Amino acid sequence: VKQTVCHEAAAGQGGWQLVRHVGPGNSWHPATDQLTGSAVYGTPSGPTSSEAWSVKFDLGEVTEFLFSTGDCQKWLVAEKSAVVGFYADAP
Repeated sequence: VKQTVCHEAAAGQGGWQLVRHVGPGNSWHPATDQLTGSAVYGTPSGPTSSEAWSVKFDLGEVTEFLFSTGDCQKWLVAEKSAVVGFYADAP
């Protein structure tokens, strides 16, 4: 099986740190901090947890975000500048 960036991150390799997780299903994170790193909830318990959790992180140290499904079938690495900021749908 080919190792991807996602698989490395899930294994704690490649310099990635898991800071937010949501369990399987159709729910999204309860976080409302717009990825600034201030949302803290749940009990951090790894990438296979059935519960949502988030830990505090220093946005100043972040250069990229990795978003993925739990099985790493779908994943995306994006630069911080492409992710952080506010967007509101306006006419």
